[in-house]
Amino acid sequence: MSEVLVTGATGQLGAVLVPTLRSAGHTVRAMSRRQVDGGIVADLTTGAGLTEAVAGVDAVVHAASDPQGDPQATDVAGTRRLVEACVSARVGHLVYISIVGIDRNPYTYYRAKLDAERIVARSGVLYSTIRAAQFHELIAQLLSSRLRRGPVLFLPTGYSAQPLAVDDLAAHIAERLASGPSSSVSEFVGPERLTGRELVRAWRAAGRQRGPVLPVRLRGEVGRAFRMQSNIASPDAQRGVIGWSQWLRQHPQGTDIVVEPSHYAG
Repeated sequence: MSEVLVTGATGQLGAVLVPTLRSAGHTVRAMSRRQVDGGIVADLTTGAGLTEAVAGVDAVVHAASDPQGDPQATDVAGTRRLVEACVSARVGHLVYISIVGIDRNPYTYYRAKLDAERIVARSGVLYSTIRAAQFHELIAQLLSSRLRRGPVLFLPTGYSAQPLAVDDLAAHIAERLASGPSSSVSEFVGPERLTGRELVRAWRAAGRQRGPVLPVRLRGEVGRAFRMQSNIASPDAQRGVIGWSQWLRQHPQGTDIVVEPSHYAG
């Protein structure tokens, strides 16, 4: 098996991906901006430690991201620095983790991710870009806090999702590493497409918060893009197996994992 560097190793995806790859027989370097046991410290925003991080690895899985901070510094400039280090180290395969629909939605963070995709594709490094759907954890955060004001849930009209289990994505990445570079963009989503109402219905059936649901129309071009189903993958997208209701049963109320925004959130 190969030696693999994982950026964003302490994030939502990275924390699952690292043991998944090790179980598949890979030697894994877990890269983060802060020191963790057995990990390597490097900073995409400054380039500090990147040369050492990529030295001698066969592949890199780039899962680090900064959706709630400065995506230009981390996702764009940071990806450029990582790519340059990969070119110098002659890395054989760069797997970039992106998001479904970023080419159809003007959301600022999505624009940065799209720019990062282009940097990877033009780098000269053999690559695979995987556009993933929103994680179950993110949908849970939306329904439990981000879209709530007191007991009222403000549900965006026209919204649908194909929520994805982190475990499914980690397994898919392991398969992609085994298959080798695709030099293309592919999509990976959860097993089902659900409307906002269906997401809420399953949420309540699992014993989560109840209360009034108030439809709300998101304004602007970003809101319009979501109403136009910009985050829904093409029919030929590959799919995971863990659906929304199953994930809710596996994560009883009060034990939700919080997405760490400084690394990866779809």
